[in-house]
Amino acid sequence: MNIIHFNPADLQSMRQLMKQHGDSEFPYWGKNENGEPVSISIFPDRIAVATEQSNGWHRTNTYHHDGTREETFCR
Repeated sequence: MNIIHFNPADLQSMRQLMKQHGDSEFPYWGKNENGEPVSISIFPDRIAVATEQSNGWHRTNTYHHDGTREETFCR
């Protein structure tokens, strides 16, 4: 079983995840600090974290290799 420790505040560790797991075929599943289900998809140039929030919204945070970030919401 692979365990991923993801810290969106640490760009260097995110780049290391992209390097080590960027060819992952499937997302990693878990829960965030609020107990909400998340999936983490790791690509060579970005990490996408999809969260099913407890308020019914779906949030996607994308962290790019160059340090830029995106956050989108949908119902």
